[in-house]
Amino acid sequence: MRPYVWVHLDDERRRRSRRVQLSDKPANEGTPVGGRVGFGIFTLRERPDLRPAIFLPDLQSVWPEFMRHDTTAELYFAPSQFEAYLDYAFAGVVDGKVVARAFSVPFAFNVDGRDELPDGGWDQVIRWAHEDRMIGRASTALSALEITLVPEARGGGNSIALLNAMKCCARANGYTALFAPVRPNQKHLRQHISMREYISEMRADGLPLTLGFVFTIEPVGEW
Repeated sequence: MRPYVWVHLDDERRRRSRRVQLSDKPANEGTPVGGRVGFGIFTLRERPDLRPAIFLPDLQSVWPEFMRHDTTAELYFAPSQFEAYLDYAFAGVVDGKVVARAFSVPFAFNVDGRDELPDGGWDQVIRWAHEDRMIGRASTALSALEITLVPEARGGGNSIALLNAMKCCARANGYTALFAPVRPNQKHLRQHISMREYISEMRADGLPLTLGFVFTIEPVGEW
């Protein structure tokens, strides 16, 4: 069973019927649809001064400890590697303070050996992107890696605004699609049940009990 579910966030035929329509504005030209007024989004290429702030404890501590020890992550986040991805890394700012971050990675898809999205999800798409850079293969798609907000910035549509910034980035670079590998984000709290049991749990209203990130992307994508 796949540990990840891949979500396609940029199907042109489906976008017209979505409940939330996404802006085509660049990330730095106002707040995208769904974000709170005063929530500005910048790439780290545009605002390199924000780079230290996105790795401060307020945002780092949102993730469980084990997520900060993934060796594959070094292929993206190691300083020497991260320089290549500044156009795909975003900071969300309110009143001069960084309250959110988002990371994405370009990769080649629908090329030899890559006819399907990888079961390895987050880790494998980073490896693909790294391989592409090492051999000079052109990217054709973008994958979301992370959207993180401090608690006070949640609940007002800011995560949708960050997704929108990724979509604008993908379009601006001529990529054919934006994908997201989604995995249960509280599984580490339920270590003694199987993944199959975990993702099958439902609330009384029939919605997933545990896939918190699904609630964010359901209005703008499809399973």
